[in-house]
Amino acid sequence: MIIPFILAGGSGTRLWPLSRTSFPKPLTSPFGGKTLLQETALRVTGDEFGDVHVVCNENIRFLVAQQLQDIGISQAKIFLEGYSRNTAAAICLSALLTESLDDFLLFLPADHLISPDDEFIRTIMKGCIVANTGKIVIFGIPPRTPSTQYGYIRDDVGKLTFVEKPNLNGAQILYKQENIFWNSGIVLAKPSVIIEEFRLLMPELFQKVKETVDSRYDDLDFVRFSSKNYGDIPSISFDHAILEKTKNLSLIKASFEWSDIGNWDAIWEASKKDENSNVSTSIDSYFLESNGCYVHSDGAFVSLIGVKDHVVISQQDVVLVLHKDEAEKVKEIPKYLTGKKRTEAVYHTKNYRPWGDYETISETLNCRIRKVFIKSGYSTAVQIHNLREELWVVLQGTGASEINYISRNISRGDTVNVPKGYAHRLINSSEEILEILEIQFGDVLSDDDVIRIESILKL
Repeated sequence: MIIPFILAGGSGTRLWPLSRTSFPKPLTSPFGGKTLLQETALRVTGDEFGDVHVVCNENIRFLVAQQLQDIGISQAKIFLEGYSRNTAAAICLSALLTESLDDFLLFLPADHLISPDDEFIRTIMKGCIVANTGKIVIFGIPPRTPSTQYGYIRDDVGKLTFVEKPNLNGAQILYKQENIFWNSGIVLAKPSVIIEEFRLLMPELFQKVKETVDSRYDDLDFVRFSSKNYGDIPSISFDHAILEKTKNLSLIKASFEWSDIGNWDAIWEASKKDENSNVSTSIDSYFLESNGCYVHSDGAFVSLIGVKDHVVISQQDVVLVLHKDEAEKVKEIPKYLTGKKRTEAVYHTKNYRPWGDYETISETLNCRIRKVFIKSGYSTAVQIHNLREELWVVLQGTGASEINYISRNISRGDTVNVPKGYAHRLINSSEEILEILEIQFGDVLSDDDVIRIESILKL
């Protein structure tokens, strides 16, 4: 059996503003349709595979669970990282948590573009034959261009050498050589082999991870670990920790198409284009005498006239315009925003919660207006705000409001006042979405002004 472990990390900077810290690249759908996480998970749900496992930051756990449920994967096992500790910790932890040491573990980044799926599975099955001999298998991609975006692997008759992302001159030299591959980051091995390699090559990290595994506990549908234990694990990649040191490694040449779609130029490259090489994921866009462009809009009409090789991303709170040749510089914008203590690097105007989502549509110093959408069969947490009052207006649906534990049925057109210091929540026991306009008033509108009393959200 092949047990898939999807590594859903990322800082949300390379595809900003579509991806952000609270909504990293695996959760996005830059081509429209399913998200990158969903595509990755569906790729490993055939008869050859066991239950899907995901390792992700605890802050995106509900989004990950919801996206998997939306594609019919309800039995996924989701392991939560309290801190970002790179891939070595995630892979060692996964191996130690595997029940059968005779299974194969397949580690997959959650945000890669792979096609066709049957070639992917055929390549993985070929890797299983090699992994069954006790080898760690890394999958190499024959390079299509002298790219500076990827690390390389040189295969000298079985002796593998890892090359960090080169500059353009270095990439051009590598591209001309034989037996050179892009490093896909996809790894296959038996858990017993991974455990032994960590024990021999990274004993300190191995011990820290073992202690962390011993601290695990269940939280709803998730597996958590002691924050102190996880925080003590050294942060290092699996490549640096194990693959570059081990003598127990084999490379399998991939027969599938692959891209880690690491910037907006790569997204354009991988997208279906019109007769002028333009791409739009939005229905409401128009190109005139423009070519080689990419447009993504969340709603606004976008028109390009006489533009060549540009990317335009329009969202409710930000607009990004860049030349495709400058795509690698996008990550500098979240750095700038963070330095200015602005929230656009971290949050979208729409934020997701286990009970639904909310979207900020207006904000001034003393007033903030949000649309709140509560899913059928859920309620918000019972909480108190000491520094602000709220007014709720029911826009659609039926449900109940609970103010200081007094419940009242509500429907479209009803209003509810929430004074400062009052415990409150919204409940949706109907079959439809409950849509609320929430108006917040106060001298302080910080989300830190929350005293959470009860978090039982599923009715």
